[in-house]
Amino acid sequence: MSLEDMDAARVLDISPETVRGLSNAGKPRALRTMSGRRLFRRSEVDRLAEERSRQGNTSKVALAGRKRSMLSGMPRLPKKGRHGNDVRDEGTRGP
Repeated sequence: MSLEDMDAARVLDISPETVRGLSNAGKPRALRTMSGRRLFRRSEVDRLAEERSRQGNTSKVALAGRKRSMLSGMPRLPKKGRHGNDVRDEGTRGP
């Protein structure tokens, strides 16, 4: 039996975005359809849910920390002000 990312998220009690991020890291592995949708094996999702419960990683705070660490190497976008202009740091002087 296969699950889509929304269904896998319900089983794991996390968001579909987190399921996709974990899938990009290889846990759980996803099969891709011709249209690009991810399908997860139910047995693998159940195994991951069991593993998470044994390790006590069921809190969303723990997952958020993992998600931040997965994204730590990505460049950040500049902050935008109220009117859409870039916001500079307090210590920098501009022209």
